[in-house]
Amino acid sequence: MTEKGYELRSDYIEIAERISKDTPQTLMFLGGIDTGKTHTTVSFLKYFVHHGKIVGYIDADIGQSNISVPTTIGYAKLSGKLEDFSKVEPEEKYFVGSITPTRHLLPIIVGIKKMIDRAKSDGVDIIVIDTTGMVKGIGGRVLKEYIVELIAPATVIALSRNNELEHILRVIEKKNITLYRFTSSEKVKPKDMKQRKYNREKKFRKYFENAREIVFDLSKYALMGTFYGSGKKMSEEELENISNDLGKKIIYGEKIPEGDYLISEEKVNDTDNSVNRILISSIWFKGLLVGLVNKYDFLISLGIIRDFNFAEGKLTLLTPILEEELDNVVTISFGALNLSPQGREVAKTLRLI
Repeated sequence: MTEKGYELRSDYIEIAERISKDTPQTLMFLGGIDTGKTHTTVSFLKYFVHHGKIVGYIDADIGQSNISVPTTIGYAKLSGKLEDFSKVEPEEKYFVGSITPTRHLLPIIVGIKKMIDRAKSDGVDIIVIDTTGMVKGIGGRVLKEYIVELIAPATVIALSRNNELEHILRVIEKKNITLYRFTSSEKVKPKDMKQRKYNREKKFRKYFENAREIVFDLSKYALMGTFYGSGKKMSEEELENISNDLGKKIIYGEKIPEGDYLISEEKVNDTDNSVNRILISSIWFKGLLVGLVNKYDFLISLGIIRDFNFAEGKLTLLTPILEEELDNVVTISFGALNLSPQGREVAKTLRLI
């Protein structure tokens, strides 16, 4: 007897058959943390591929990425046999720069749209989107509601416990979308925060295991996610005067539209900032994750900041980027997570730096 290559509940099979007959279309999965959402998504993917469909899979779970590296959205075109899903590699990655959607809603929505466009250009039969487990609070509501509005999926499969998705599903059910509600299985084993962090760091370690240090001249690139490089560089005299006024050694500064952008060697408190002053500690840049991005806005490689010469505009990154890909880097995007060279999560930041 031939192995099916997928495991799908009988009630899910009926849904999968309907979707398979109505292609091309987009299927989105919604679910909170530990609802079995990702397992169910993979089971549907295996079913579709087993039945001859070409599937564009978008893994938008930036914290617990399935096929990509954390902080990114991954895309893979699936067809033929799909026996070992753990070996699926993304064909494209979009850099969000954070392991949580908080304050990164717009990059997530843009990244998903970019991946949908890519999937459509590949001519897939079904686009399958796995989303983050953030479904509560203002961020969860805004993120899911506007993703649905932007991509207009034909079908949504929701897995929840204790009606945790109803505030989102009430919006969806009023639209021209086929909605299926399911209660999360009691067999799903919850992962605590330590386990989730361990899983991320394991992926980071593997990603950076062959990395090397490369110096980038920032004058050659567009910069995103930072105020640095967006204004007029201050003179040594200006820096000395500001240092005396603030009582802190300012090593670099720019006049930007928001006011004075200043970098100090010392620790900085929120009280050191004002309406017209952004004061940043150089320490915050150490280990910061950045994305090396091509002209199509897709990620080429991640990098970890090892050294930043602000005055000369030279950035030293630990990165596994291939030599032949260096000329394809157009943008350096600053993230919101600090890592050690071994991929250990050191700190998170919720602000532009």
